[in-house]
Amino acid sequence: MKCSMKYLFAGALVLICMGETMADSFTDSRDGQTYKTVKIGKQTWMAENLNVNVEGSVCYENNPANCDKYGRLYTWEITKNVCPDGWHLPSKEEMETFIEAVKVRVDQIVTQKKLDAVPLRKGEDKWYNHLRDTSWKNGFDSFGFSALPAGGYDGSEVFAGLDFAVAFQSSTEHHNHRSYHLAVGDSLAIVEHGDKSLGMSVRCIQDDSSCSIDVGSLNTSKARSTIKTPGKEEITIVEAGSRSVADVLKVVKQRTPGLRHIYDKFVKKNKSCFQGMVALKLTIDSSGYITNVSIASSTTGTGEFDNEIKTAVSKWRFNNVASGNTVVTIPFVFDIRE
Repeated sequence: MKCSMKYLFAGALVLICMGETMADSFTDSRDGQTYKTVKIGKQTWMAENLNVNVEGSVCYENNPANCDKYGRLYTWEITKNVCPDGWHLPSKEEMETFIEAVKVRVDQIVTQKKLDAVPLRKGEDKWYNHLRDTSWKNGFDSFGFSALPAGGYDGSEVFAGLDFAVAFQSSTEHHNHRSYHLAVGDSLAIVEHGDKSLGMSVRCIQDDSSCSIDVGSLNTSKARSTIKTPGKEEITIVEAGSRSVADVLKVVKQRTPGLRHIYDKFVKKNKSCFQGMVALKLTIDSSGYITNVSIASSTTGTGEFDNEIKTAVSKWRFNNVASGNTVVTIPFVFDIRE
């Protein structure tokens, strides 16, 4: 992204960014809605908030007009499979990559559209700050991301934030009750974590389509599927009990290659590169049995694949330890290389 400072009318100094941003659109086959998209850096994002009506999603203040303008609001649990085929909910890491590509204050990614649904200042062509200060200017939308202050709601459906804030759900879990999101407010855009029960907006990100490997040559000298075995620093112990990271890592290294047949099956089924990461959260009892497993985050965009990986890993057995349950998050990265 190449950016430069330019003087416009009345001596106003603004940031103009050019290159590596391309606008387009796609139609969601589930309901026929068309969304603008934008390429920022190497990522392709929806340039409008998702508005697919799934069970549990709501409009701000239950007003359908707000859905038409701002899209629907979704809790973290709802978002796991909410994106259309070919798209997925962005991970924390993908959101951080987005921030790196932008590296500017929030007023370079908010839109200048008139907020005619704003309850306090109808028709005002600005985002307000949290003090309702009308002197806080709207952005230039230099990147075409077009963030709108859609607000959100808490677990009891108390709505707040319309006209000065928006947050976008990520696929990444922080711990049992919290998950990460991209917050765009009255000063900065930042990746942070909040309660899973909060209703937020969703911007899906396109699956990686940069790979052009012939899947017919899979696992030959031309192309090979790989699964990255997580390192010690990538395994997160949430609750340790008396089990060490080294004990977990030993089994992970032994069993991860056994997931490859599942990966190969989906690559051939989808006839594409089909790459991504699946992070699983496991609860392991002192006898080494997995008593609970869930998908903490995923960038594959394919719930069926994620669930097959989850089922396979749920059958793993770890060593006995003296006492206590161990709760651990393990990321598996699936890739194809020539």
